[in-house]
Amino acid sequence: MSTEYIESLETDMRTMQGVSAQMQAGFIGLGEQAGNITDAIFAGQHILLEGEPGVGKSELVKNIGQVITADEASLYKVVSRLQGASDKQPADFIGAEVYNQKFQLFETRKGPIFAHFVFADELNRNNTKTQAALNEAMAEGQVTIGTESLFLPAPFMVIATQNENEFGQGTQPVSDALLDRFGASSYFGSPNEKQREQVGLEYSNGQYLDAPKRVMEIADLKRMQEVVRQIPVDQRAIEWLAKSIEQIVSVKDIEMASRGHRGMQATIRIGQAHALRTGDTAVTREHFAQVLPFTYAHRIKSVKDDSGHAVKQQVIDSAIKSKKAA
Repeated sequence: MSTEYIESLETDMRTMQGVSAQMQAGFIGLGEQAGNITDAIFAGQHILLEGEPGVGKSELVKNIGQVITADEASLYKVVSRLQGASDKQPADFIGAEVYNQKFQLFETRKGPIFAHFVFADELNRNNTKTQAALNEAMAEGQVTIGTESLFLPAPFMVIATQNENEFGQGTQPVSDALLDRFGASSYFGSPNEKQREQVGLEYSNGQYLDAPKRVMEIADLKRMQEVVRQIPVDQRAIEWLAKSIEQIVSVKDIEMASRGHRGMQATIRIGQAHALRTGDTAVTREHFAQVLPFTYAHRIKSVKDDSGHAVKQQVIDSAIKSKKAA
């Protein structure tokens, strides 16, 4: 590799690290989650954020619009919000054909999904019809309004949340097809005593809500996503990953949202982004071992009827440590 290429990668690495650092500005103990979201952003993968209410999921996503900005000439917002609710219809998200009485014709009115980062808050509060409307957008980067197919802005990414302890309270499970379109997930656990104390001290001093600083523009992100795709991947790492995934999906009494290829493809792409963010010029099995818990946890629906986050992580950790995957 040339010196110029290495220097370019180092610049991109610092940019990714800056995005991760600024995204968590004003928060305590969310470094891992900010890193996961950053890797997904630069890998061009949709990501699902899971955990209890009030632990910072929504706030981290809101920070993206301040960390990654667009110039005034941009046609689209950087971050748009889709608030989940049982009465929402597909048109509320993607838009609809509206009749213009003045000109006596139908016009296409675009919905809030036309943004670079679409924040689908409380995704599991939407009915199945509205959830299904996101499938085309996430898989194809386009939506259909009436008879017209419209491309979404590039880059385009859905960041969704769901609260784990609210199933059955006006919610319904996200469909398997939609779950599989998320390249990764990140879990937000309960804060510990030390984190609560630190949050309380900083919040009482007015420091907890410090605004994040701008790091880059959306135009730069598109270029860096192409850089991520060019990060070399060791063939032995691919072989290790295939064995690890096979062990995960073959666990007895496991229910998967999908056993298809999307999981492996997402793991490779996010592994490339993770390697770049951590300062490496090629992807090894160590990188895949780091990201596999984030690319497969949401694809595991339950293990022996247990749908808890901990049991899912145990399955993935066992596959990573197993001699079969060595």
